[in-house]
Amino acid sequence: MSDQLLSTQVLLNILGGYARPFDKINELRKSGHLIQVRRGLYVVGALLNGNKPELLLIANHLYGPSYVSADSALAFWGLLPERTYGVSSMCMGSSNSWNTPLGNFSYHTLPPAYYPLGVQHIQLSERQHILIASKEKALCDLIIHTKNLVLRSMDQTWNFLHDDLRIEDDEIHRLNWVLILEWALYAPKRSSLQILAKTLKQHDTGMVK
Repeated sequence: MSDQLLSTQVLLNILGGYARPFDKINELRKSGHLIQVRRGLYVVGALLNGNKPELLLIANHLYGPSYVSADSALAFWGLLPERTYGVSSMCMGSSNSWNTPLGNFSYHTLPPAYYPLGVQHIQLSERQHILIASKEKALCDLIIHTKNLVLRSMDQTWNFLHDDLRIEDDEIHRLNWVLILEWALYAPKRSSLQILAKTLKQHDTGMVK
């Protein structure tokens, strides 16, 4: 179970033979055998030589419903040249953030009609599955939640993709502008996403008709 997150209830079941299981949990935490991600949620510590759950999986469980998105999802799909610091996610509840021993996790709220669009279920390993934005949805979410970013022209949009985010040309050309145009109807910053779709359409290699 070292690659899974452990709730307090799961630990109580495992430690059922102890007279004071809560004290045992606290002892394991203090000794480094358990790492507390937040109240009621733990992962196995390095002292047990266990494989920790992927940070993206932790992000899904730390606060939900949520899915990994924005720069974190773009990095996962290989569109961003550098691994991002922390994990960015979208949620339906209030925006929130968690600073944990394993890293920082941020959550940004989205309207219900737009939230589920472009979310994929991905298997990371035999026992680890996550919800994560598609390439297109991650890019839309990044634009929506980048403060003061308003896309007004195709030149500005291309510079944002190519120069600011440093996404490779061939990756930009593969993005499905049709989906983005459909999603824009339900999204914040609708005009910016429509400009994004228009820019991608202009640079379409023919993979999307």
